[in-house]
Order: sequence, then structure tokens, then C-alpha cells
Amino acid sequence: MLGLECPIWFQTTYIAFDIIFFLISLAITITSIRAYMFLREERFKLFAAGFGFLTLSYLVGTLASCAILASNASLMTVTSYLFAPLFLVGLMLLLFVYLEINQQSVRALLLILVIAVVLAINRPMGSLQGIVFYLLGAVLLGFMVSRIAYKCHKNHKPTTLLVMIGFILLLVGQVLMAFLSLESVLFSLDSFFFVAASVATLLGLISISISRLLVKG
Repeated sequence: MLGLECPIWFQTTYIAFDIIFFLISLAITITSIRAYMFLREERFKLFAAGFGFLTLSYLVGTLASCAILASNASLMTVTSYLFAPLFLVGLMLLLFVYLEINQQSVRALLLILVIAVVLAINRPMGSLQGIVFYLLGAVLLGFMVSRIAYKCHKNHKPTTLLVMIGFILLLVGQVLMAFLSLESVLFSLDSFFFVAASVATLLGLISISISRLLVKG
């Protein structure tokens, strides 16, 4: 989603990134649904649900970017309130998969905590809201990466390695965006951080999608 951090020369290109984020996430969601329909394992259902929310968040991000360029204030307001909860709930559902959280009560508690944080910060993004959002996303991704790394060390499967690389790149993207939300960051580095975060996110999603295709094959 476009923000004040995005350099003017990159705005049009970033909408293309938004669309690609949405399409890749949609493809991952569809392959995960098919895997669940075939295997009937809950982890595939949760994975599909998690990426389903991420897909919706990227769709909202695309609409938000278009609204910003078109100066559509109403659409900008609506999308700014929807993006964060969709994205963070998606990450939390994925966390259930990788941390193997099976108790419904624990899942409910964690979702309530995330929703509470979102409600507390969820307003048109200022620097504080951006920092909290991106750092919370980074924490969730960090837990997932640590668990995936453990599994990768144990089974040495190429699909697990691709998933780990993918989530590491998503984590890098979140951390870079958190830095961008800090007003203390040198302005001369803003463009580099934003473009690097966008590329890292794109490569991360591509890596995860390839792992899903290999599993399907």
C-alpha cells in the first residue's frame, strides 16, 4: 500500500507490485485450498485461511494505492482501516500452523490480542501506527521463521527451505518498512528502504508460491 514513505518516482511502479502481491497470494491460497480438499489436514485449511486474509489485505492495498494516486479521500479512509487487521490476522493464522497451536482457546486469545492491538492503532497511518504495525508483523514473522528453520534443519526438504527463505524475505520487508516509519531515519535512505522492502516482499511471496507448487507436484 502506498504511503508517505513511497518515493514519487516509484508510485506507479508500486501499484504493479501491489497487483502482483495480490495475484501471487491468491495463487498460494488456491493451491492450499486444493491441498486441503485432497488431504483434509487442518494445517492446509489454516494456511489457506491465513493467505486468504493476506490476499484480501493486498487487494485492499492495491485499492488504497489507486485511491491515493486518484486523491479519492473516501476510498483512502476505508482502505486505511481495513489493511492492517486483514494483514495481521492473516499472519496470526499462519503462526498457528508453524507453532502448531491446536487449542481453540489459545487461538481465540491470540486473535483477540491482535485485534485489540489493531483497534488501538488502526487509524490513518502516522509514524507511531506504522511502527507498531510493521514491528508486530515482524515479530509474528520472526516466530514463524524460527520454527521453519528448526524444521528445515531436521528434514532438509527443498520445499521447507523455500518456505523459510520466503518468510525471511517477508520479515526483511517488514523490518525495512518499520525503519521507514521512524522519523529519525535519514531521508536520503528512504527511497532505498522502500524499494528494497517491496522487492524483498515480492521475492518472498514468489519463493513461498514455488514451494506450494512443488508440494502440489
